[in-house]
Amino acid sequence: MSGWNPPPQAPGGNPGGYPPAPGGAPTPYGQPGYGQQPGYGQPAQPAPQAPPPAQPGWAPQDSQQPGWGQPPGGFAQPQPGFGPPPGVPPRQSKAGLVLGLVGGGLVLVIIAVVAVVVLSGGGGDKYTISTPDSVAGRNRDSTMESQMESRMSSLKTQMRTLTHGKVTDVSSAFYKDPGSSGGSLTGTTGVIFFGGTGPIGDPGTFMSGIRSSASQNGSVVETVEPGSHGGKAGCFQLHSAGVTITECAWATSSSFGAVVPTKNGTTVSDTAALMRTFRDAVEQKK
Repeated sequence: MSGWNPPPQAPGGNPGGYPPAPGGAPTPYGQPGYGQQPGYGQPAQPAPQAPPPAQPGWAPQDSQQPGWGQPPGGFAQPQPGFGPPPGVPPRQSKAGLVLGLVGGGLVLVIIAVVAVVVLSGGGGDKYTISTPDSVAGRNRDSTMESQMESRMSSLKTQMRTLTHGKVTDVSSAFYKDPGSSGGSLTGTTGVIFFGGTGPIGDPGTFMSGIRSSASQNGSVVETVEPGSHGGKAGCFQLHSAGVTITECAWATSSSFGAVVPTKNGTTVSDTAALMRTFRDAVEQKK
Protein backbone atom coordinates (compact mmCIF):
# COMPACT_ATOMS: atom_id res chain seq x y z
CA MET A 1 0.00 0.00 0.00
CA SER A 2 1.01 3.61 -0.39
CA GLY A 3 3.21 5.10 2.28
CA TRP A 4 1.45 8.46 2.25
CA ASN A 5 0.06 8.82 5.75
CA PRO A 6 -2.30 11.68 6.52
CA PRO A 7 -1.18 14.35 9.00
CA PRO A 8 -2.52 14.02 12.55
CA GLN A 9 -5.82 15.72 13.22
CA ALA A 10 -5.66 18.81 15.35
CA PRO A 11 -7.62 18.57 18.62
CA GLY A 12 -11.21 19.72 18.20
CA GLY A 13 -10.70 20.80 14.64
CA ASN A 14 -11.71 19.79 11.19
CA PRO A 15 -10.19 16.75 9.50
CA GLY A 16 -6.70 17.49 8.43
CA GLY A 17 -6.28 20.11 11.14
CA TYR A 18 -7.40 23.08 9.05
CA PRO A 19 -10.04 25.69 9.91
CA PRO A 20 -13.35 25.90 7.98
CA ALA A 21 -13.71 28.35 5.13
CA PRO A 22 -14.88 31.88 5.98
CA GLY A 23 -18.65 32.51 6.21
CA GLY A 24 -20.37 33.43 3.01
CA ALA A 25 -17.82 31.70 0.77
CA PRO A 26 -19.46 30.03 -2.23
CA THR A 27 -19.68 26.28 -2.12
CA PRO A 28 -19.02 24.42 -5.36
CA TYR A 29 -20.76 21.27 -6.60
CA GLY A 30 -24.04 22.46 -5.15
CA GLN A 31 -23.07 21.81 -1.55
CA PRO A 32 -24.54 23.97 1.22
CA GLY A 33 -22.36 26.63 2.74
CA TYR A 34 -22.58 28.94 5.75
CA GLY A 35 -24.98 31.85 5.68
CA GLN A 36 -24.08 35.55 5.60
CA GLN A 37 -23.10 37.28 8.83
CA PRO A 38 -25.66 39.76 10.27
CA GLY A 39 -25.04 43.40 9.38
CA TYR A 40 -24.51 46.27 11.80
CA GLY A 41 -27.55 47.10 13.85
CA GLN A 42 -29.15 43.74 13.24
CA PRO A 43 -29.54 41.26 16.08
CA ALA A 44 -27.37 38.18 15.67
CA GLN A 45 -29.23 34.96 15.07
CA PRO A 46 -28.58 32.01 17.34
CA ALA A 47 -25.99 29.58 16.02
CA PRO A 48 -27.47 26.42 14.50
CA GLN A 49 -27.15 23.36 16.62
CA ALA A 50 -24.66 20.72 15.43
CA PRO A 51 -25.11 20.92 11.65
CA PRO A 52 -24.23 17.73 9.80
CA PRO A 53 -20.75 17.65 8.25
CA ALA A 54 -20.64 19.24 4.81
CA GLN A 55 -19.85 16.96 1.91
CA PRO A 56 -16.53 17.67 0.29
CA GLY A 57 -16.58 20.32 -2.39
CA TRP A 58 -13.02 20.86 -3.43
CA ALA A 59 -13.51 22.61 -6.73
CA PRO A 60 -11.07 24.11 -9.23
CA GLN A 61 -10.58 27.83 -8.90
CA ASP A 62 -10.90 30.44 -11.58
CA SER A 63 -8.28 30.95 -14.25
CA GLN A 64 -6.20 33.34 -12.18
CA GLN A 65 -5.92 31.40 -8.94
CA PRO A 66 -3.28 28.72 -8.42
CA GLY A 67 -3.73 25.92 -5.95
CA TRP A 68 -6.15 23.06 -5.34
CA GLY A 69 -9.31 25.12 -5.06
CA GLN A 70 -11.18 26.75 -2.20
CA PRO A 71 -13.09 24.22 -0.12
CA PRO A 72 -16.39 25.06 1.57
CA GLY A 73 -16.85 25.06 5.31
CA GLY A 74 -16.10 21.68 6.83
CA PHE A 75 -13.50 20.66 4.24
CA ALA A 76 -9.79 21.05 4.75
CA GLN A 77 -8.05 24.23 3.64
CA PRO A 78 -4.88 23.98 1.55
CA GLN A 79 -1.66 23.99 3.50
CA PRO A 80 -0.07 27.42 4.07
CA GLY A 81 2.26 28.37 1.26
CA PHE A 82 -0.03 27.29 -1.59
CA GLY A 83 -1.19 30.45 -3.32
CA PRO A 84 -0.33 34.13 -2.70
CA PRO A 85 -0.67 35.88 0.67
CA PRO A 86 -3.82 37.97 1.28
CA GLY A 87 -3.96 41.22 -0.65
CA VAL A 88 -1.50 40.13 -3.35
CA PRO A 89 -3.10 39.64 -6.80
CA PRO A 90 -2.71 35.97 -7.73
CA ARG A 91 -0.66 35.03 -10.78
CA GLN A 92 -2.03 32.86 -13.53
CA SER A 93 -0.52 29.41 -13.14
CA LYS A 94 -1.09 26.50 -15.48
CA ALA A 95 0.20 24.12 -12.83
CA GLY A 96 -2.28 25.64 -10.38
CA LEU A 97 -5.12 25.11 -12.82
CA VAL A 98 -4.11 21.49 -13.30
CA LEU A 99 -3.99 20.92 -9.53
CA GLY A 100 -7.35 22.64 -9.07
CA LEU A 101 -9.01 20.48 -11.68
CA VAL A 102 -7.35 17.30 -10.39
CA GLY A 103 -8.46 18.07 -6.84
CA GLY A 104 -11.99 18.87 -7.99
CA GLY A 105 -12.20 15.61 -9.88
CA LEU A 106 -11.00 13.50 -6.96
CA VAL A 107 -13.55 15.16 -4.70
CA LEU A 108 -16.33 13.83 -6.92
CA VAL A 109 -15.03 10.34 -6.19
CA ILE A 110 -15.01 11.04 -2.45
CA ILE A 111 -18.60 12.33 -2.59
CA ALA A 112 -19.71 9.18 -4.41
CA VAL A 113 -17.91 6.87 -1.96
CA VAL A 114 -19.36 8.66 1.06
CA ALA A 115 -22.88 8.46 -0.39
CA VAL A 116 -22.82 4.72 -1.07
CA VAL A 117 -20.86 3.62 2.01
CA VAL A 118 -23.35 5.25 4.38
CA LEU A 119 -26.16 3.13 2.89
CA SER A 120 -24.22 0.00 1.98
CA GLY A 121 -23.78 -3.34 3.62
CA GLY A 122 -20.95 -4.35 1.29
CA GLY A 123 -20.87 -7.81 -0.30
CA GLY A 124 -19.54 -9.28 -3.52
CA ASP A 125 -15.94 -10.11 -4.41
CA LYS A 126 -13.28 -8.71 -2.12
CA TYR A 127 -10.27 -6.86 -3.50
CA THR A 128 -7.07 -5.30 -2.28
CA ILE A 129 -5.52 -2.13 -3.69
CA SER A 130 -1.77 -1.60 -4.02
CA THR A 131 0.53 0.95 -5.65
CA PRO A 132 3.34 -0.94 -7.41
CA ASP A 133 6.59 0.73 -8.39
CA SER A 134 5.72 0.71 -12.09
CA VAL A 135 2.48 0.67 -14.09
CA ALA A 136 2.00 0.89 -17.87
CA GLY A 137 5.61 1.91 -18.48
CA ARG A 138 5.42 4.66 -15.87
CA ASN A 139 7.48 4.66 -12.68
CA ARG A 140 6.40 6.10 -9.37
CA ASP A 141 7.96 9.52 -8.79
CA SER A 142 8.87 10.16 -5.15
CA THR A 143 9.63 13.84 -5.81
CA MET A 144 6.15 14.52 -7.13
CA GLU A 145 4.55 12.42 -4.41
CA SER A 146 6.40 14.44 -1.78
CA GLN A 147 5.19 17.73 -3.28
CA MET A 148 1.59 16.49 -3.34
CA GLU A 149 1.67 14.65 -0.01
CA SER A 150 -0.19 17.20 2.12
CA ARG A 151 -2.96 17.56 -0.45
CA MET A 152 -3.45 13.85 -0.98
CA SER A 153 -3.29 13.21 2.77
CA SER A 154 -6.06 15.76 3.25
CA LEU A 155 -8.25 13.91 0.74
CA LYS A 156 -7.60 10.60 2.51
CA THR A 157 -8.45 12.13 5.87
CA GLN A 158 -11.74 13.45 4.52
CA MET A 159 -12.59 10.03 3.10
CA ARG A 160 -11.94 8.28 6.40
CA THR A 161 -13.79 10.89 8.45
CA LEU A 162 -16.88 11.32 6.28
CA THR A 163 -17.38 7.55 6.00
CA HIS A 164 -17.12 7.31 9.80
CA GLY A 165 -14.16 5.00 9.55
CA LYS A 166 -15.78 2.53 7.16
CA VAL A 167 -13.24 3.39 4.45
CA THR A 168 -9.75 3.53 5.93
CA ASP A 169 -7.67 1.69 3.35
CA VAL A 170 -6.97 4.47 0.84
CA SER A 171 -3.89 4.72 -1.38
CA SER A 172 -2.47 7.24 -3.84
CA ALA A 173 0.56 7.52 -6.09
CA PHE A 174 2.04 9.57 -8.92
CA TYR A 175 3.40 7.75 -11.98
CA LYS A 176 5.58 9.89 -14.24
CA ASP A 177 5.13 9.73 -17.99
CA PRO A 178 8.12 8.30 -19.90
CA GLY A 179 10.37 11.11 -21.10
CA SER A 180 8.76 13.71 -18.83
CA SER A 181 11.24 15.99 -17.09
CA GLY A 182 11.14 18.50 -14.27
CA GLY A 183 10.38 18.32 -10.58
CA SER A 184 6.92 19.89 -10.50
CA LEU A 185 3.70 19.96 -12.48
CA THR A 186 5.11 22.82 -14.56
CA GLY A 187 7.49 20.36 -16.19
CA THR A 188 6.31 16.89 -15.19
CA THR A 189 3.32 15.02 -16.56
CA GLY A 190 2.07 11.71 -15.33
CA VAL A 191 -0.89 9.86 -13.87
CA ILE A 192 -2.32 10.31 -10.39
CA PHE A 193 -3.93 7.21 -8.90
CA PHE A 194 -6.33 7.42 -5.95
CA GLY A 195 -8.29 4.44 -4.66
CA GLY A 196 -9.10 2.08 -1.85
CA THR A 197 -11.34 -0.59 -0.42
CA GLY A 198 -14.42 -0.65 1.77
CA PRO A 199 -18.12 -1.56 1.84
CA ILE A 200 -19.01 0.23 -1.41
CA GLY A 201 -22.10 -1.90 -2.07
CA ASP A 202 -23.77 -1.14 -5.39
CA PRO A 203 -21.22 0.21 -7.93
CA GLY A 204 -24.12 1.55 -9.99
CA THR A 205 -25.08 3.83 -7.12
CA PHE A 206 -21.46 4.95 -6.90
CA MET A 207 -21.51 6.01 -10.57
CA SER A 208 -24.88 7.73 -10.09
CA GLY A 209 -23.31 9.79 -7.33
CA ILE A 210 -20.45 10.86 -9.58
CA ARG A 211 -22.91 11.77 -12.36
CA SER A 212 -24.99 13.87 -10.00
CA SER A 213 -22.01 15.78 -8.61
CA ALA A 214 -20.35 16.21 -12.01
CA SER A 215 -23.53 17.59 -13.56
CA GLN A 216 -23.55 20.39 -11.00
CA ASN A 217 -20.18 21.43 -12.41
CA GLY A 218 -21.37 21.23 -16.02
CA SER A 219 -19.61 17.91 -16.69
CA VAL A 220 -21.11 14.80 -18.26
CA VAL A 221 -20.00 11.34 -17.15
CA GLU A 222 -19.49 8.90 -20.01
CA THR A 223 -19.95 5.21 -19.20
CA VAL A 224 -16.93 3.12 -20.22
CA GLU A 225 -15.91 -0.52 -20.03
CA PRO A 226 -14.64 -1.22 -16.49
CA GLY A 227 -12.20 -3.98 -17.43
CA SER A 228 -11.80 -7.65 -16.56
CA HIS A 229 -12.68 -7.21 -12.87
CA GLY A 230 -16.18 -5.98 -13.67
CA GLY A 231 -18.11 -3.41 -11.69
CA LYS A 232 -18.96 0.00 -13.15
CA ALA A 233 -16.75 2.72 -14.63
CA GLY A 234 -17.12 6.19 -16.09
CA CYS A 235 -15.07 9.16 -17.26
CA PHE A 236 -15.60 12.91 -17.22
CA GLN A 237 -13.70 16.08 -18.07
CA LEU A 238 -13.19 19.32 -16.15
CA HIS A 239 -12.28 22.52 -17.98
CA SER A 240 -10.85 25.89 -16.95
CA ALA A 241 -9.09 28.60 -18.98
CA GLY A 242 -7.93 26.33 -21.77
CA VAL A 243 -6.93 23.48 -19.46
CA THR A 244 -8.82 20.17 -19.71
CA ILE A 245 -8.28 17.36 -17.24
CA THR A 246 -9.88 13.95 -17.77
CA GLU A 247 -10.61 11.49 -14.98
CA CYS A 248 -11.85 7.90 -15.11
CA ALA A 249 -13.12 6.05 -12.05
CA TRP A 250 -14.38 2.55 -11.33
CA ALA A 251 -16.09 0.77 -8.46
CA THR A 252 -16.99 -2.72 -7.34
CA SER A 253 -18.94 -3.69 -4.24
CA SER A 254 -15.72 -3.53 -2.21
CA SER A 255 -13.23 -1.32 -4.08
CA PHE A 256 -12.91 1.93 -5.99
CA GLY A 257 -10.24 3.78 -7.89
CA ALA A 258 -9.58 6.76 -10.13
CA VAL A 259 -6.83 7.66 -12.58
CA VAL A 260 -6.15 11.26 -13.59
CA PRO A 261 -3.56 12.05 -16.28
CA THR A 262 -2.11 15.49 -15.56
CA LYS A 263 -1.39 16.11 -19.23
CA ASN A 264 -3.69 18.79 -20.62
CA GLY A 265 -6.25 17.54 -23.12
CA THR A 266 -5.98 13.78 -22.63
CA THR A 267 -9.01 12.20 -24.33
CA VAL A 268 -11.70 10.13 -22.64
CA SER A 269 -10.91 7.06 -24.75
CA ASP A 270 -7.20 7.23 -23.92
CA THR A 271 -7.89 7.78 -20.22
CA ALA A 272 -10.38 4.90 -20.12
CA ALA A 273 -7.82 2.54 -21.64
CA LEU A 274 -5.24 3.79 -19.13
CA MET A 275 -7.69 3.23 -16.27
CA ARG A 276 -8.19 -0.41 -17.28
CA THR A 277 -4.44 -0.95 -17.47
CA PHE A 278 -3.90 0.65 -14.06
CA ARG A 279 -6.77 -1.32 -12.57
CA ASP A 280 -5.25 -4.63 -13.62
CA ALA A 281 -2.01 -3.57 -11.89
CA VAL A 282 -3.32 -2.07 -8.65
CA GLU A 283 -6.43 -4.15 -7.88
CA GLN A 284 -6.15 -7.79 -6.85
CA LYS A 285 -8.88 -10.20 -5.78
CA LYS A 286 -8.41 -11.63 -2.29
